[in-house]
Amino acid sequence: MNITIEWDFAKIPDNMEERDPHEDVFFNKGNKAEALVREFIQNALDAKRDNSDKVEVDITFDVISDDMTRPYLKGLGPHLEESGLKSDTFGKTEHKVLVLEDFGTTGLDGETQRNEAKSSDQKSNFYDFWWSEGKSKKGGGNIGSWGLGKTTYHMASDIKTFWGLTIRQDDSKELLMGKSLLKSHVLNGNLYHYSGKYKVGDNEPISDEEIISKFKEDMPIQRNTEEGFSVAIPLADRNIDLEAVTKYAIKHYFFAILNEELELEIRDLTEDDDPILISAETMPDLANMVEWDDTGWEDRNVNELIEFTQVAIAELNSDELEEIDPKNKLEGLESFEDKEELEEKFNQGEFVSIKIPVRLNKKKGGRIESSVYLFMKKFPDRYDMMPDEFYIRSGIHIADEYSDKLGSRPVRAMLVIEEDEVSRFLAGAEEPAHLEWNASLDGYKEDYENAWSTLRFIRNSLNRMVQTLDQSEEEKIEDLLENIFSVEPSRDERDDKERKKEKDGQNQKGGDKSKDKKPGKIGRGKKYTQVNPTENGFKIKFDREEDDIPVKRKIKVAYDTYAGDPFNNYEKFDFDLSDPRMVVQSENVNITKREENIIDLEFISEDSWIKVEGFDPNRDLIVRVVSQ
Repeated sequence: MNITIEWDFAKIPDNMEERDPHEDVFFNKGNKAEALVREFIQNALDAKRDNSDKVEVDITFDVISDDMTRPYLKGLGPHLEESGLKSDTFGKTEHKVLVLEDFGTTGLDGETQRNEAKSSDQKSNFYDFWWSEGKSKKGGGNIGSWGLGKTTYHMASDIKTFWGLTIRQDDSKELLMGKSLLKSHVLNGNLYHYSGKYKVGDNEPISDEEIISKFKEDMPIQRNTEEGFSVAIPLADRNIDLEAVTKYAIKHYFFAILNEELELEIRDLTEDDDPILISAETMPDLANMVEWDDTGWEDRNVNELIEFTQVAIAELNSDELEEIDPKNKLEGLESFEDKEELEEKFNQGEFVSIKIPVRLNKKKGGRIESSVYLFMKKFPDRYDMMPDEFYIRSGIHIADEYSDKLGSRPVRAMLVIEEDEVSRFLAGAEEPAHLEWNASLDGYKEDYENAWSTLRFIRNSLNRMVQTLDQSEEEKIEDLLENIFSVEPSRDERDDKERKKEKDGQNQKGGDKSKDKKPGKIGRGKKYTQVNPTENGFKIKFDREEDDIPVKRKIKVAYDTYAGDPFNNYEKFDFDLSDPRMVVQSENVNITKREENIIDLEFISEDSWIKVEGFDPNRDLIVRVVSQ
């Protein structure tokens, strides 16, 4: 059977906008090798078959002749040239090819055509992968949610092109397509869309056995008849190599590998070396051989991390973790029944494992019970150690997520999310590159009530628990134990007696009780400020006697906490003073800075004042005014 296959780009009609793709901006952190490995493995874990013990990923490097690649690039060259993307290596006699394959997965199943995919109640992974951009229907316990990650396959190619071969679980069909992501361009007087497909007929995938068999012979593809998905990337970026994919696979998926959910085999067919196997058994030794420069792990003790993770996994699988139910409230992590026992274990350097129930309220479906898991270990004698924290969701390390609230504690801590519903919830709050959670995104709010506060609770549960268990004497702040509205001078300038005296005269319960107590005075000499609570905020008034105007002040605000310094515990999730929803009124005040929980200002008159409102009226507020 003679079938002519070429790359096809759609013409842009006169009444349609012209645009170029910019999805790669979401993956600019790190480098192309890191983004590619993170995305392909995430998709592989996402597509794990129910009857598979684990997912296996094969990554193969090879160099093949131009004669082998030319038939599969037919018709693409002119479009590359007009897009300004034709690579210098395009005309070389040999091309570097990179192949990534997953096994133990479903493959790209579902309807292959738009009409059928859109009319079907069943999700089509095939249609979503090849024909949807920036859209996702991922659900269940799936890790990904953006539908933008395939952009990394284009980024890995000098000609922004790849092919995808799948054997599907649902119908055992073997299908081949290709996609090129260029720019909109003019060719022979016609304006063309930026995206082109390697296909047959009216957007049909290639299913001819002879063509697919020849493709598998020409490309370094390992797949025979196994279900799954293979990506072949021609003219692969020269900086993506065996060493790079090895270290980034470990960096982002060390938990899934050690938990025996994932194995990798990486080979370079241009070398005589044996393939590298990354498994729960081999990874500890491999991690010692890796050069971690420029990965963000240069100063990390990887051996200790692996040992810590192995203990955490054993605890997780034992189902004998201490359970604490704070009712979705961070404050509930500060006082609980077994606190003294856990505090003693933690401060003696023993491993602490805790299960925390999480309640998710779906807008359709009611309340769902789920859980997150905390693993912590303090190193009391390691005075040179900085805190080392990790956030793991369904096997992937959310690498840029950190609390910055653990100070200089010698602690290693890990938050693990394994259960389907809470994993899906967090996926909606995840940025496309799967590096951090972002409370400002809309995706996670669509299906859940109280989404913002639930995310804040999960995200901060690790650092809050560490702070609760690790309470040294100097960190126990006496005047935080009364749920006060506090007007607070700089603590380090006053001894305990002075602090208590000022507390008696200045601190007030939350709510408008300014008539009951004298306003707090802050400052030195004859300059002072008066701070009074309002219904959902505070008002600060400056009184001048003999000192010169203007006077600079810094205002810091935080919600009260039971444990630790409330200003150190401040989180942007609490409030942001730059948010338009925070109402700031003033008179004779020059505001020079207003962001997060800080306002820098100048009082320019003896009757200057500023009022800030928009805080949660159910939480107690701490206000500190200091000289700049």
